[in-house]
Amino acid sequence: QPGCVQIGILHTTGLGVERSEEKASALFMKACESGDMLGCARQGKLHYINRKGKSALAMTTKACDGGSVEGCHYLGMLYLEGIGVKQKLSEARKYFQGACDGEWLEACTMLGIMMSKGDGGSKNISRAKEVLEFACERKFQNACYRLKKL
Repeated sequence: QPGCVQIGILHTTGLGVERSEEKASALFMKACESGDMLGCARQGKLHYINRKGKSALAMTTKACDGGSVEGCHYLGMLYLEGIGVKQKLSEARKYFQGACDGEWLEACTMLGIMMSKGDGGSKNISRAKEVLEFACERKFQNACYRLKKL
C-alpha cells in the first residue's frame, strides 16, 4: 500500500490534513499488514508514545525483524524504559546498536549514552565518542550536545 505510511505521518502531525491518531494508526496498520515494515515501525512508535506496551512490542519486533532500523530503535526504547516488556538494558543496547548500524541517528545517540555510562554492557568512552561523533557529523544535534558532555 504505497503512500499509506506517508499519509499516516501527515495525520500524526496535522500537516495538510486533519490531525488524527486514529486515522494514522489505521493507515500504519494497513501498510504493516501488506508487508511495509515502516508501517509496522510507525504503528509501534505510536503505541510507544501512548504507552500501549504490548502492542508497541509486537509492532516494533515485527518491524525490526523485517529490517526496519526505526523499528529496532523503538524496540530498544521499550527495553530501555521497560514498556510492555521487563526493562533489560543489554537488550536495549543491542537494538540501538542494530539501528545505529543502519544509520538511525537517534539510536546512535542512545547507544553512545549507554556506552559512556556502561549501561547494558561495558563502559567504553572512546567507542561512545565515535558513535556520538558519527551522529553529530550528520547534524543530529542531541548527539553533538551529548558529545560535548563527555
